[in-house]
Amino acid sequence: MKTQELDQYTPAGVSFHSTVRQARIRGENLVQHFRKTNFGDQPPELDILYTPTEAARMVGVSTQAIRTAEEDGRLPQPTRNEKGRKLGYSFHDVQRMRSIFNKMPCRAEDDEVVVLCFSNYKGGAYKTSSSVHFAQGCAEQGYRILFIDLDPQGTASHYFRRMPGTVTTEQTIGPTLLRRDGAELINFEPTQWPNIDLVPASSGLFLVEMEMTRYEKELYGDHGHSSFEALMISLDDLIANYPQQWDMVVIDCPPALGHLTLNAIVASDICIVPTPAHYADYVSTIEYFGLLESMFEALEDSLSIDLRILITRFNSNDDESTFMHQRIKETFKELVLRNVIAYTGEVGKGLIKMRSIYEQPKELRGDRRAFLRARGIFDNVNNEILDSVVKPLWKSYQ
Repeated sequence: MKTQELDQYTPAGVSFHSTVRQARIRGENLVQHFRKTNFGDQPPELDILYTPTEAARMVGVSTQAIRTAEEDGRLPQPTRNEKGRKLGYSFHDVQRMRSIFNKMPCRAEDDEVVVLCFSNYKGGAYKTSSSVHFAQGCAEQGYRILFIDLDPQGTASHYFRRMPGTVTTEQTIGPTLLRRDGAELINFEPTQWPNIDLVPASSGLFLVEMEMTRYEKELYGDHGHSSFEALMISLDDLIANYPQQWDMVVIDCPPALGHLTLNAIVASDICIVPTPAHYADYVSTIEYFGLLESMFEALEDSLSIDLRILITRFNSNDDESTFMHQRIKETFKELVLRNVIAYTGEVGKGLIKMRSIYEQPKELRGDRRAFLRARGIFDNVNNEILDSVVKPLWKSYQ
């Protein structure tokens, strides 16, 4: 469709189908403009640079140790500007340092891959923001991640440079869940992070879920398992074929309780439920638990999933937020993670460029203190989940 056709006024009486089609095309054109403006036509790359001090902290060695390794040839000489000053270290450089100094934090060979899902059936709970920041925060520490976007809106895929209109249903988890065209293994693709692989999402997942519901008996009846177990079985097969590819699988669920979300939970070792510190969201989370209780009653004896509640959208200057923060902790006790995701405008600034706090360019950051505070919020949450929930599942850490 030509540009001038898109700009024509839609008169009364024109079909709704035609109107929404024009709206979709206009919207996709703007998204592609954002993508080209931010990233150009080149494949996505992680273009953030770390200072020598930051690189040393990430690797767990001194800056002197890095300089010594550069001088004796174990590490390449850093890139410098025309004045001879170091430009900084890329994430690839940091990963090379970890390898040289034997500081890769990967799970032991006989440890199981841990699967986590972030799930809540109410929108605006920070579900996607929490899952993406956990995945990228762990990747920055050196862990290997498979990220599966199950939300048909595909917002998490945006953070990995996969925009609406660029992902087909065949590139999503859909064909595997529907056993379409002999799809046996889940398709995944690289991202701008060298240690994160992605299974992207598209709006086609909405139709996939409808097919899973409508044709459940035809799709799964002859396989001896329910449609809720399709993702679990597919993940087991994938990990068996790539036994040392990942340390964790992170799943972003749609804001609904349908076949996609239920598949994610059944496939998971850990289910994180982001819950905003507001009364309406608290009530919604209780309703969500009630629905899960009903849905999983028949599977009670066969599932062992660690449930945790992550308080989000916390505002210490808001009376309702501070009140509900305390009530949630008192009500759910040991299920509640100690650290919270407080509201910060820094995340919104990064989203303008489709970047998490871990990729945020300096020109979009607020003052240094504001940025470090925002980063600390996610670092604290990520480290608590990693150290208190994930690592206990690895035999090498017990």
